[in-house]
Amino acid sequence: MLTPATKIFLNTCATDLRKSYQTLSALVQDKFAEDPLSGAMFIFYNRSGNRLKILYWHINGLCLWQKRLEKGRFKFPNFSKGCKK
Repeated sequence: MLTPATKIFLNTCATDLRKSYQTLSALVQDKFAEDPLSGAMFIFYNRSGNRLKILYWHINGLCLWQKRLEKGRFKFPNFSKGCKK
């Protein structure tokens, strides 16, 4: 559940969204230096910008929400500096 105190983290580089719970949890620990069980939401998007995944802890387990756009792209600021291709 999203509350006013929920922290939201956006990964600033595109991510291979074939990754699942375990690998995304490891990315949270490495890139954000955060605990994936903290209750915060962690957002990852793919290179083409038509998919995103949100990883978060809810009550007693990790949840992974995914959205794929059939048309169009999600709009994010240009974070490409410092990202590996």
